[in-house]
Amino acid sequence: MRIVRLLGQPRVSPVLDGSSALELGSVKLTGEQIASRYKPIVRQKSAWQDRPLRIQYEVFEEASEYTIRYHIVWLDETHPIRPLNLIYRPFRILYYGSTVDIERIQVSVDRNTGRISTVVFETEPSKGSSAFPSHARAELSRRGQGYALSIDNGQAVEASPTFKGDRVEILVSNWNHEFSISFSPLGTTAFDLPLGFLGDDEYVALRYATRMQANSDRFHKARTGILLMCWFILSPLVILLTRSPFSFDR
Repeated sequence: MRIVRLLGQPRVSPVLDGSSALELGSVKLTGEQIASRYKPIVRQKSAWQDRPLRIQYEVFEEASEYTIRYHIVWLDETHPIRPLNLIYRPFRILYYGSTVDIERIQVSVDRNTGRISTVVFETEPSKGSSAFPSHARAELSRRGQGYALSIDNGQAVEASPTFKGDRVEILVSNWNHEFSISFSPLGTTAFDLPLGFLGDDEYVALRYATRMQANSDRFHKARTGILLMCWFILSPLVILLTRSPFSFDR
């Protein structure tokens, strides 16, 4: 059953399509217009070859908010150490179904005022090994006229994110495509990416449910980490055995 689920699960939560008529304050907008209004501006180091391609969005209607999930899509996710990338890439093809990497930024908007209440994304909590970056949930929350940032539900500290209108600027901080709101624009490129609705077929085909589970809670993070560690250990052994001249034939 778990193998079947890994191959692609349908969407569970009801989502508003792009043509849905919604009210934001006193203005009537479609779901796509709302997604476009708050679409993040993604920055990345100009020298990096893996560049973001597009953003797929989902809009959810809450009691007092609209929650917009922006899924930033890259064609690949390249490990900086080439021998490790030769192992890491096949793992991702097996686990996620393709080389495509997808990372999420979630923006929640007050339905009455149109003001952003929270921005949630995955970040690297501390500078560790560049080969194996750590992962944490970052939440940027409105506090009065400003914002505060908390990591993994820890103590919130004052933050100074950059906005252009209603669009937050966010930096791709490492090869693993984690994000940061603290950056210098020098040496980076800002991408105003094309926006499209995430349909049911693509949701299943690109295994969005598996990707979100892998990043959402401790159990699935641990499971993904264990599977990846086993893959790194066993795949070189398999390669050696398949290339070995040893034969069981006598």
